[in-house]
Amino acid sequence: MNRRNEFAEAISQGLAGWYQFQMSLGTGRLLNEDAAKLIVTQISTSRNVGGIEVSACPTNWGKTQKRVDIAICANSKTSSWKGAIEVKWLNDSSNPILMRYLILKDILRLASIQTSNLNAKLLVVGGVDKQFDRMFGETGKTWRSTQKSRDIFKALLKRDKDHNKGKATLRQLKENFDKIEAGLPNTEILHAGGGIKTELLARDSCKLHDEHGRVYVWQCNRRVGPKSKLPSISD
Repeated sequence: MNRRNEFAEAISQGLAGWYQFQMSLGTGRLLNEDAAKLIVTQISTSRNVGGIEVSACPTNWGKTQKRVDIAICANSKTSSWKGAIEVKWLNDSSNPILMRYLILKDILRLASIQTSNLNAKLLVVGGVDKQFDRMFGETGKTWRSTQKSRDIFKALLKRDKDHNKGKATLRQLKENFDKIEAGLPNTEILHAGGGIKTELLARDSCKLHDEHGRVYVWQCNRRVGPKSKLPSISD
């Protein structure tokens, strides 16, 4: 197992273990995204993968107020990062349509970041088990108007370790998710060819009585088309 996969598994197991502990305390349903980010930051710091910063601007994004949740920095401030992490948490009140949209924005942001060495561009999503099924359209009400966007989401993010690679074209994302570029410093990545690819690196679950939780960690990258080259986002 390579170092990036080991890092992803440490995050997945650690976050699921923390969630299990909170269930035991009776506070599992009170957890939120900020709390999950703190735990992922603590795990990342302990793994000695690089300098850890929170709410940081990628080195190739230029002058912008936009930030990512967690940065894995190199020794030099001018060097490309070793990686970045975006965290999302699903609780009982999460809107599945909104969460799909926010997660796709995070995936685009991760794919636009220049990294080296570890090259960890990790999307970490944890939370209430049933909310994952709703978000992926497996339970609850589904609407014909959102069927295509839901199918794109499911094709991009795989949850089966035996079939763990997903993809979507940039054209699909632009046409089916309004203002999907809102989280980017500019829209050049969306005007390029190719698309986005992901790989499920780790997953874990936890439960106590009627409470069930899950954690997934995906690697997110650009996918260059056969006749086009994705420009740098800082060009």
